[in-house]
Amino acid sequence: MPNYATIDDLKSRFFDDVEILAGLTSGGSNLSVDNDVITAVLEDSEAEVDSYLACRISVPFDTSVDPVFASRLSGLSLDIGQFRLASRGHHVSEDTIRLRDQAIVWLVAFCDGTIDPPTAVMPASPSGTVKVGSDPQVFVGNWVNRL
Repeated sequence: MPNYATIDDLKSRFFDDVEILAGLTSGGSNLSVDNDVITAVLEDSEAEVDSYLACRISVPFDTSVDPVFASRLSGLSLDIGQFRLASRGHHVSEDTIRLRDQAIVWLVAFCDGTIDPPTAVMPASPSGTVKVGSDPQVFVGNWVNRL
C-alpha cells in the first residue's frame, strides 16, 4: 500500500477524468479505472523515491515525523507516478516529463547531500546495522582497591 500518496491523489493529477484514467489503466479495453494499476504505479514511484532517500535516511519515511517533508515526498511520488501512468499511454506531455525530471533532480540533490533531511529524521545506517556500545569502564577509588 502506498505510503506517501493516495490513489485519489494520483487520479486528481488527471482531473479525475474516467475516460483518460480508464485508457491508461486498462489499456483502453473498457471504460473502468483499474485501481490496482494505480496502486502499482504509486508503489513503484514510492520505491523509486525511497531508493534515493535510502542513501541518507531510513525508509520508508514515517510521514508522521515531519508533515512538511512528508508533503514534499508526496509531491515527488505523484510527479513520478504521473509520468509512469501517462507513459502507459501514447503521449506524455512536456509538463509531465518536466515534473518527473525536476523530482529526480531534487532526489539526487538530497542523496548527494545538497539538500538536508529534516533534523527529526534518523539517518540511515551505512551497513544496515546499528552500532551499540558504551564507553569503557574506568575503576577508581575504592573499586581499584577491591580488585
